[in-house]
Amino acid sequence: MKKRILALALAAVMALALVACGGNSTDNTNNTGSNAGNTSANNTSDTGDSGSTGGQKVGIAMPTQSLERWNRDGSYLDEQFKSAGYETILTYSDNDTNRQVNDIQNMIAEDVDLLVIAAIDGEALNTVMNEAGEAGIPVIAYDRLIMNDNAS
Repeated sequence: MKKRILALALAAVMALALVACGGNSTDNTNNTGSNAGNTSANNTSDTGDSGSTGGQKVGIAMPTQSLERWNRDGSYLDEQFKSAGYETILTYSDNDTNRQVNDIQNMIAEDVDLLVIAAIDGEALNTVMNEAGEAGIPVIAYDRLIMNDNAS
């Protein structure tokens, strides 16, 4: 149990370090932080205290809510990023690869600054990972590898 907590803490620290070192300066004056048009009951978009982060967003894509493990991991990452002042978008895809691809595309369209993805199928995300790479969005593969993309 202690190893799992330590691993999650290290993953969160690594994610924060990647975002902090990004040096990607963008103007977020038109950023509403809304999740307009998103009808999924499992998707949430919350704004944290954006004091030192300049309103940066982190997209977190988890595979399912049907397992306690993913609920805990998603909630923990969401909480850690919010406490660090980031706006978060947390999605659960009910083990549906097409839904996860759509969720990630929506996060890219909302100009997230970092993606943390626990892939349902690491081979099925290559197109959306290429889109993230073209948009200059760093991706952290959480727990599962993402294969066959141009950004690897």
